[in-house]
Amino acid sequence: MRQYGEPKTANATQDSPFPPSDTRHFGLISDKAKRRLSRAIGWLDQLASDKHLSSRKHKSRTKFKLNFITLTLSSEQQHPDQVIKRECLNPFLTELHRKWKVANFVWRAEPQHCGNIHFHIVTDRFIPYAALRATWNSLQNRLGYVDRYRQQMRAWHHSGFRIRQDLLQSWSLPDQRKAYSTGRRSDWTNPNSTDVGKIRHVKNVPLYLTKYCSKNPECQPFPIDWEGATTGSGASLYEQVSDYQRDQPKARRMIEGRLWGLSRSLSRCKSLVQVFSGNLADEIRSLIDQFPDRFKVQQYFAVLYVGVQEWAATSVSELFMLFKQHLVTLSIPITPGDRALSHVAIPPAPQPMSEVRGTIWEQLSFRFFDNLPNHGY
Repeated sequence: MRQYGEPKTANATQDSPFPPSDTRHFGLISDKAKRRLSRAIGWLDQLASDKHLSSRKHKSRTKFKLNFITLTLSSEQQHPDQVIKRECLNPFLTELHRKWKVANFVWRAEPQHCGNIHFHIVTDRFIPYAALRATWNSLQNRLGYVDRYRQQMRAWHHSGFRIRQDLLQSWSLPDQRKAYSTGRRSDWTNPNSTDVGKIRHVKNVPLYLTKYCSKNPECQPFPIDWEGATTGSGASLYEQVSDYQRDQPKARRMIEGRLWGLSRSLSRCKSLVQVFSGNLADEIRSLIDQFPDRFKVQQYFAVLYVGVQEWAATSVSELFMLFKQHLVTLSIPITPGDRALSHVAIPPAPQPMSEVRGTIWEQLSFRFFDNLPNHGY
């Protein structure tokens, strides 16, 4: 029986130590996983509506669709990654839905330079940063990370404010003093363990997020002896990471278990497959005429890339209704904020005749087949 934390085994071949049947990821996101992640982020972006946030403090009003959340541990990691995900991340994702009605999200796990695991989460809902931080700190303290942080800070500043000389290049003295004052007010029980940022001023948001969330380290990730680190029989996590990075400064340790995940609602978002003829065929030709530079012909099929907002602005109504009906079939709510979708009524499904498949990525794309065998597209 495989022990907890032990990697899955597979029969190696002479040609490669990692045969096709080996399902271990070795800390790297595969090309197949990148494609799945890209589709999920594409759906997340297209389903998100524009939101406006007003700030009385800065007297400003900003517009955004997606926000980017970062969760970190407040002290040195003492538990394997699988335990952190089970005891902290999973309950946090549950709280996102319960408290703030977050239905669509994508998450990614990465190691920090110090070796601690941290998480990035992309959502389509506004979440107050103070409430989000309080929720995460409560969950990570199930494993004692806030309590250990409090002990360390009280010991470091036992005689008053003390400068972190090793961090002055990235953490200025005024900012250190401000953090000290904030920490003292809460008796070091509310560490700055989260960050929330709006994704704005990015021309191609899905492409940007896909690259960010699917990037792999420059060096092959190295494993961690969790048994020695957690029981005290071996080097701690920080010591192991320091030893590796002494020779390879850009090296990052390997993450245990899943590297990324998505909400159930996004996992249900599949491609639209629709047989068409008559009016639909005419509308397809009309789209090709309007966007000739987006029409790419391949050996077995042709692809037309059209942005959803551009598509909604055309007179191609029946085909757009099919797409909107597909969203309803996937149980995806269409709100008045979804301007590109809300103005078109949903008709009964037309009778199918020949096949078109549409998938959303950074843009909407259609793949056309003309009585061809199934080639896996």
